[in-house]
Amino acid sequence: MAVSVSAAAPEAGSSIPITLPPDVRLISDLAATVPTGDPVRGLFDVRFPVGVRLRNATPGEPGSLTGSTWLMASAPDGPGWQPIGSWGELAGPARTAGRGGLTLLWFAAGASDAFAVHNARDGAPWLIHVRRGQAPEVVRLDEFDPAGHAPPVAVAAIDWCAEVRHPSYRPGGRTEPC
Repeated sequence: MAVSVSAAAPEAGSSIPITLPPDVRLISDLAATVPTGDPVRGLFDVRFPVGVRLRNATPGEPGSLTGSTWLMASAPDGPGWQPIGSWGELAGPARTAGRGGLTLLWFAAGASDAFAVHNARDGAPWLIHVRRGQAPEVVRLDEFDPAGHAPPVAVAAIDWCAEVRHPSYRPGGRTEPC
């Protein structure tokens, strides 16, 4: 069941208790501050205000330095983005982002909503749906009903260290902290 979450409190009259893990609540609260305009870019900017870099990028290539332009300007075909054909394929890239990571979803031109998957520290992936002028909706990924939503065309899996993990990345290689 999806819950609408606002930065201040649950909607008046709601009988749904909001029992989100603290880190999921934090990301949801950040999503509630997304300014008007492009909600995908807004969500990216509030979560990664300094930007991100591409893990194992070649020096001098896009993504080798921390920033945001290289990722957002190259969507959905550029470095860091991986194609996806259905909602059912989302779990793999979300796992790649790892605990504390955020997977951005990119949709065909004209989409007015933003979706992202935040991997909670307990390992559960949570889908965050951001719509202009409304509180974000948050639901566990395995409980999301995609009916009425076109599938994303690409995703960018970003770990808790603000590194974009591309499809060839294999989890388990990190031994040092950020």
